[in-house]
Amino acid sequence: MPTLNGSYLLIAVKYPTGVIDDKIFALILDNPPPEEWLITPVVGSNEGVVTIQTSDRSKAWTVPSDKEQEQITVKSFDSNSPAPNQIFRIVQPEIDSGRIQIVTNSSGYIIGRNRMEDLSVMPKRIVSRPDSPENTLWLVQPL
Repeated sequence: MPTLNGSYLLIAVKYPTGVIDDKIFALILDNPPPEEWLITPVVGSNEGVVTIQTSDRSKAWTVPSDKEQEQITVKSFDSNSPAPNQIFRIVQPEIDSGRIQIVTNSSGYIIGRNRMEDLSVMPKRIVSRPDSPENTLWLVQPL
């Protein structure tokens, strides 16, 4: 799989993602608008190892801890030296499916959302998960 490099919408099981109070959510409604994520390969790392930054490059996806079900946040970002908990791996589990998995580089947990939250119109938390790949496939839409 070619390494992603550029601006993208990241869509988690039908819903584009964005930031609310420095936390990542799948957005059901149009407010706030989805974030245009900047996916950048980490220099000197293997193929598919990336950071995921806000469009203004000031913050990046961050895993608060290596515990499961931790909500992904955005924190200040130094592109010259990203923190270990700001580095992710992009995996394409099904060739030619057009979908990817985003995996924490530190714990190996898959990033996704919980289907049990589908019963409300509230934004859906994006969390680290040790299992359940059916909820963790992402559609990446280039901008």
